Amino acid sequence: MRAVIAIAVVALSALPAYAQSRRPMLCVEESAVGLGNGIDGEEAKPAVFIRQTFSLTVSGDYMTLISSGRSEFYECSAANPRLNEGRPRNTIKCQNGIYFITLDLGRNRFVRAQLNPEDRTAVRVSYGSCKPI
Repeated sequence: MRAVIAIAVVALSALPAYAQSRRPMLCVEESAVGLGNGIDGEEAKPAVFIRQTFSLTVSGDYMTLISSGRSEFYECSAANPRLNEGRPRNTIKCQNGIYFITLDLGRNRFVRAQLNPEDRTAVRVSYGSCKPI
């Protein structure tokens, strides 16, 4: 009987995040930083970027992100740390080539990264929040 109750509690705690993941969300970057070109060929310098707004929809193992009229498609999975750290609850990680997003479906927070080793000015990390549409 205890096992049934434990399973029911776990299932009920995951339902709000699961249901929310099916709805489209509007996301706003609160902070966006990365590397920019230095003056006269100098090394890349830290740069602050204009904050972007985008929408996304998570459906199962896939996420669609729309930004500036362009659609991007990501593959997603549960965020599982390799060490003995506790797994973030209701958190998924999604990737598309050099683009990465970690999304907390319970708190509607995200971290988005662009990591291109071929272009130092194409390294960018942003943090923000999402609201269901």
